[in-house]
Amino acid sequence: MEFYQKTVVDIQPTIPVTLYHYCSTDKLHYLLAPGCDLNCRYLTCQGDKEEYRFGAKLLCDFIRQQGPRYSAVGGRMESVLVDNIGCAGERMIDPRIPLTFSLTERIDSEYHYQEQEYCRNGGCAIAFNQQRLDCACDGVVRHGVSLRLVRCYYEGKDTAEITALCEAFWLDQVQNIERLIKSNYCDEESGRAILIEICSIAPHFKRKKFDADNEWRIVMVSRECDKVNGEGFRASGLRDNTLHCDLINLMEGVAVRRCAEKADTMRELSRFALQQRNNSFKVWV
Repeated sequence: MEFYQKTVVDIQPTIPVTLYHYCSTDKLHYLLAPGCDLNCRYLTCQGDKEEYRFGAKLLCDFIRQQGPRYSAVGGRMESVLVDNIGCAGERMIDPRIPLTFSLTERIDSEYHYQEQEYCRNGGCAIAFNQQRLDCACDGVVRHGVSLRLVRCYYEGKDTAEITALCEAFWLDQVQNIERLIKSNYCDEESGRAILIEICSIAPHFKRKKFDADNEWRIVMVSRECDKVNGEGFRASGLRDNTLHCDLINLMEGVAVRRCAEKADTMRELSRFALQQRNNSFKVWV
């Protein structure tokens, strides 16, 4: 995945940003608790169950677009994806399916506050420091788990970035695609390599109607399915790669919505000695 990794570095913004995770007050309580870890969730278990399939299909379409010789390969890979990770809308737990945690660059986003998937019964936006997240992800990777912070790109809006990632995928996998064709689709090693990269890049891509999300994602690929709970969540390991093993040290603070419902959130915030654990922690109202 050499070309893919290089392309991500080239197209992703180099100026660090503050990233916000919109959540309910219950989840705020969980994420601020000492000793908690940040959990990622399988894409196939999330609210929009077609989202992951969209990104994977986009890459299969790109294979088909390379000419008649590759049309069958794109179709075959799409069929394998359906056989191995499920049809659109099917709840699947599989080592090839990434787990994610969603963030956005937008603070005080009415869209996120109104969307029940993000902020049930009010809620808030936890501000994360991008640089510290990147460093913590690097620490997890050093322990053998694939974990990275990536930006999402939207069809019809981020055409250049989507094209660059598809072209990087092609450069990474064209030799495996050729081997797969010559083996009459019997070369399992080549097929697996293509499938893994499709699954790894798919979380970057989102449909146009969701461009208000302005989303970033922590993307995790784990071979261990036994550590996943019934809702499709798995601990990321980020906590163990932070100062004092405390997730709050990845945070800059919490932004509370300017409305009557903020009282519940403020009560949750008052339960924690936040500045004793992170002396730069802020609350924006």
